[in-house]
Amino acid sequence: MAFSFRRTRPTGSREEFWTQLEQELGQPILASTLGRYIEGRDATGPLWGLIYITQDTLYFRHFAQSNWFSSMMSTDGEEGTVRNRNVTFEVPFQNVETVVPPIPRRGILRILQSPDRVFRLRSHTPGSADDFVFSVEGALEPFTQELQAAVGRLH
Repeated sequence: MAFSFRRTRPTGSREEFWTQLEQELGQPILASTLGRYIEGRDATGPLWGLIYITQDTLYFRHFAQSNWFSSMMSTDGEEGTVRNRNVTFEVPFQNVETVVPPIPRRGILRILQSPDRVFRLRSHTPGSADDFVFSVEGALEPFTQELQAAVGRLH
């Protein structure tokens, strides 16, 4: 039995996606990367998605995963339902007290382990001790610079 694979045509270009998103937000996106939400909101992590920064907010956007593998791996609990729907988290920089950047590996660990790319945004919102924890999978340096600059502008 022979299988044939058809390429589906993309519904829009990458540039169109980012332009439309900037129009929805009403401000330019300063940096973006692929990343993972780990913890800090009502959803159970990890979730893969896009992380992008505007002048005053960090966004994490997870897109619904609807393929045969993800449906087999999901459960009936909240973890399965979150993975199968679009989720967007917003972290306003005015609520962020500090940014804890990844700690560089030293010595032999630098060779044996992959670099740590986990960020923690420490919150100072009254009555809330929630940190927003995420990891970056793309280029680390430009993203880190924009993140630090955005938080620094508001403090």
